[in-house]
Amino acid sequence: MTRTDSDYVTIDKLGVANYATWAVEMQDILRAKGLWNCISNTKLKATESDDDWKEKQQKAVGIIAQGLEREIRREYTDEQYENPKVLWDKIKADRQEVVKRDSNYLRKELYDVKLEELGSVHQYVDRINSLIRDLVTCGFTVSDEEKYFFVLNGLPSEWNTLKMVLQKTITNQKEWRTLVTQLEQYEADLKREKGLSDDTLLFTKSRSNNRNNRSSNNGNNGNNRRTNTSNIECFHCGKKGHKKFECRKLKREQEKGTGSNDSGSSNTRGSAAMALDTLWSLIDNDTADTEDTAHTADTADMARKVSEQNQWVLDSGSTNHITGRRDNFISGTFKPIKRSLEMADRTTVEALGIGNVRLRLYNPEHELTLQNVLYLPQSGNNNLLSMHLLAEKGITAKMDNKNAQLYRGKTLQATLRKINRLYVLEGHTIKPEETAMAATTNDIDDNKDNNNARKWHQRLGHAPARVIQAIPELAGTVSTTTTKTICESCIMGKFIRKPFQLLQRRATRPLELVHTDLCGPMETTSTGGARYFMTFIDDYSRYKMVYFLKKKSEAFDKFKEMKAYTENLCGHKILRIKSDNGTEYTSNAFAHYLTTEGIQAERTTPYTPQQNGVAERANRTLITIAKCMMHQAHAPRSMWAEAVRTATYLHNITPSAVLDDKSPWELWRGGVPIYSHLRIWGCVTYAQLPKEKRKKWDDKASKCMFIGYTLTTKQYRLYNPISRTLIISRDVEFDENRMYYGPERANIELGNDNTPPAPSLPAPAPVSESESDDKTPEPPMAPEATPEEPEDIPENLKSNLGPYWKPPAGKRGSKGSSNKDADRVLMVREGPPTYEEAMETMNASEWQESVDSELDSHHSHGTWIIPSKEEVDKANNENATIITARLVLQEKLDENGQTARRKARLVAQGFKQRPGIDYLETYSPLISVDAIRMLLSYGAANDLEIDHLDVVTAYLESSIKEVIYLMLPACFTVYKGRIVRKDSVPASNARDPNIREIVRLCKSIYGLKQSARNWYRTSDAAFVQKLRLKRCKYEAGIYYGRGVILMVWVDDICIMGNRIEVDKIKEELGQIFSTKDLGAVHHLLGMAITRDRKTRTITLGQQAYIEKTLETFGMENANAVTTPLAPGTNMTKSNAEKPKVNQTEYQAMVGSTQYAAIMTKPEAAYAAGVIGRYASNPSD
Repeated sequence: MTRTDSDYVTIDKLGVANYATWAVEMQDILRAKGLWNCISNTKLKATESDDDWKEKQQKAVGIIAQGLEREIRREYTDEQYENPKVLWDKIKADRQEVVKRDSNYLRKELYDVKLEELGSVHQYVDRINSLIRDLVTCGFTVSDEEKYFFVLNGLPSEWNTLKMVLQKTITNQKEWRTLVTQLEQYEADLKREKGLSDDTLLFTKSRSNNRNNRSSNNGNNGNNRRTNTSNIECFHCGKKGHKKFECRKLKREQEKGTGSNDSGSSNTRGSAAMALDTLWSLIDNDTADTEDTAHTADTADMARKVSEQNQWVLDSGSTNHITGRRDNFISGTFKPIKRSLEMADRTTVEALGIGNVRLRLYNPEHELTLQNVLYLPQSGNNNLLSMHLLAEKGITAKMDNKNAQLYRGKTLQATLRKINRLYVLEGHTIKPEETAMAATTNDIDDNKDNNNARKWHQRLGHAPARVIQAIPELAGTVSTTTTKTICESCIMGKFIRKPFQLLQRRATRPLELVHTDLCGPMETTSTGGARYFMTFIDDYSRYKMVYFLKKKSEAFDKFKEMKAYTENLCGHKILRIKSDNGTEYTSNAFAHYLTTEGIQAERTTPYTPQQNGVAERANRTLITIAKCMMHQAHAPRSMWAEAVRTATYLHNITPSAVLDDKSPWELWRGGVPIYSHLRIWGCVTYAQLPKEKRKKWDDKASKCMFIGYTLTTKQYRLYNPISRTLIISRDVEFDENRMYYGPERANIELGNDNTPPAPSLPAPAPVSESESDDKTPEPPMAPEATPEEPEDIPENLKSNLGPYWKPPAGKRGSKGSSNKDADRVLMVREGPPTYEEAMETMNASEWQESVDSELDSHHSHGTWIIPSKEEVDKANNENATIITARLVLQEKLDENGQTARRKARLVAQGFKQRPGIDYLETYSPLISVDAIRMLLSYGAANDLEIDHLDVVTAYLESSIKEVIYLMLPACFTVYKGRIVRKDSVPASNARDPNIREIVRLCKSIYGLKQSARNWYRTSDAAFVQKLRLKRCKYEAGIYYGRGVILMVWVDDICIMGNRIEVDKIKEELGQIFSTKDLGAVHHLLGMAITRDRKTRTITLGQQAYIEKTLETFGMENANAVTTPLAPGTNMTKSNAEKPKVNQTEYQAMVGSTQYAAIMTKPEAAYAAGVIGRYASNPSD
């Protein structure tokens, strides 16, 4: 669009679709030149001479004419050019239709304008004012209420609280400036909290191609609000710069009666337009909406993008799934056919094929296979999802103005975004070549059918040929003849007598009937100490769940765990449970619980296990599958639990004849399971070792044994018997032709088996309904206890375990628990004493990574400054205190007591600080234990959320005022202006190894006497000033307000309140400090916290801490007593008859006892006080 200049004032010339803007700008120019009265007020003519008046009219006409495009200027006669008012009114009348259309766009634009897209409140308000002025120019009025609505409507959701306040306080036009001021003030506060400068945009601008940024194409700084039409081609005349409904040639032809109709003009349209017509005929069976032509054009543009991206559109009118791309079909499923289809315009087209198409969906993330999709070449790149076929599969749709969601029951299957009037699937088509890339070289496309069939037979847990043929993606790749070969492992593991048939009525919904049975005891204890496994089978879906037990008495607890999990998952209650007459099912506690919960117990006739055939058959099936896999892998019998767990996983995702060749997973959770991730159990695997965890000449892979699957199909569980480590990795290479254990392993007696036992795998957390189907989860299985290492470790293994490995203590009796249980509460385990010794262990690379992480944390916080040599010399001459530091290495444990990560921490030896010089105040108040117990009880009684946060490197968040120099450990050096590990510096740049680096501290670090107080002052200011909370007057460490209560113990923060407010506080805390969200509180200050939200109770315990304390002092085998201090106990101080014992050890025992008494064991308070009386002079 061209522009006109008038005394350096530049505006766009009047074109087809910019009248509203042009009129405002032209009026401003005429007013500036004193010519507007020629148009608005002709009465002034009497006050002027005729010559002056005519001269002004000619100037006004000239300026208006200069502002018109050449083609528009020709539309007006010479008479009209003589009078500016006549010319102005004529232009306005001719553009009446454009004015009306502009008003619709402007109103829509007012509703769609968002603060995030414009970056600042100032630009946001200016944009709204500009649009409102344009509406007024078009002859429309905007009330104050509408004006306030448009401003508040575009605010982000994070400003909802401010929006509610403003809606109640801003009521009239006089308060418009107050509204803007409030928004600008709130914006400024947010910038200060985020550390942004005043000239920095709070939001990043987006949507660079939408109507809000049309000016980017013509360079008028946002004044021209119409779409750039320079690249748009008219479907009537073929010229660029306008659309068909704006075409002047078409209007002139219509006035003369020679205009072509739609059908005639369609012949001039290109192939892209014809493709769009095909898409609309397939999608929309109704007459297109014509009242907003511009909207239709935008929709067409979006439809073109959908086609080009090979996306799928939901169609309520199509009776078949349709695609126009031959390469969308899964290899081996496409079949040529000829089928006639009637389109929406009554024309008939012919489909040329049918097959299956696999989609990868994003929300939720999983894979979906569409069956019987028609191949329609006429549809081009367009893909349609038939609502009718989805409904027949039990899928329902929920739609709103933004998106559509597809559900199977209560499970979300897919999400579709509404793009104008199209619901587009969030996902993409998986091409055959993409499937091939995801598989290994031994995957589906094996050239030898016989080898391929055998591998899939073994991958699926020695499944029969009929099951393999029932899987759609394998049916076309494995022939029936090749799947009928003889498998020795199947004969050895499955050779059985023929069973008799037992008919019964099937359940009609999940959990209507649950079958259960207990299998065991096994002659060999599993690696986790289990001797039984307990199965639960849902009668409706035949979905199986397995729990492992050490004793039969645990059956009742496992049933309650299963009941809570399944009822929460399915939304149904268990009505009946069928079992045999075993004592584990007939106990008084079990029977009373069933009666209380309204569950009907169905028990078999004594000595008739056939009546419980479903559960008995399930046990036999799982055992036979596990035996086949163990025989195939030559695995030791102690790994039976891992084999049964994997067998249950595989059986739940394989088709069953009882379910009409559907898998239990499909009926239990919905969706079709995938199989491409399956591999042969027990085979040799190679896990890629990250470069961060290996040295230059180390192997890049670790040889392991494949033992199972994770929650996601993209990762595998592997076991390295040499290092006794469990590895979870996605970068894995499988050698399915070799088992990790050779054939000779099968003949070794387990009693003489020195092979390291496999680890016990913890059960995955139950998967919520929002999780994707491609993460086919493992069935819920109870975790086995951590296996204990054999005391007779082979010498060749001892040397590989590092100098800090020690065999754990033996069992402490039936009521004892392992060291790892205690560590699970303490969450930490000491590592090597020095960095040099850590480098001699097998985990050297991980310790290096933890040290680098600690140094990076110090650098990011600006903990120190590297002083010059002159400054160090001056400090030495002035006898300044130089504090030494040591590197503390620890292992952080996860909730299962396993090593989650290795942690290095630089700690100052603060005992060398001088009071009054190196520090002043050290007191840092803490919340009392009584207050913690009271608030936890309050939160449980009121069913509040109680979440736990940990502040990472809390002390580094606060600064210090004193001048303190720190001498770093010998393993550190200066390289390129940074403190780094000495062994990471090239030899050519190495400094004198005897020099220890000195830095000047800027932040508090662990070990300094004032660090705790500095952190308290920093955190207190953050809670009060930034979070706007109130500090409790009577208890330090308690803050309240905004619907939450905070309990603070140094860097441990517990937040109580409703879920919305708790999440807001956590988010704001994360913006202030570096925090780690630990979820619902489970462990705090050495206490294990167990919560029952159903009964609104909370339990605090220190069992693991007490057992570890007993073990530390060699009292793990002491006999239990009913009272903490036996009556008549006589204690005396040391004397000649009773020699003195180790005072330090005795005081440690007293301190450990008193800590337990203070925290959770008040019944031991008296005993702790008595033994504390003799701490200064204890006797034997």
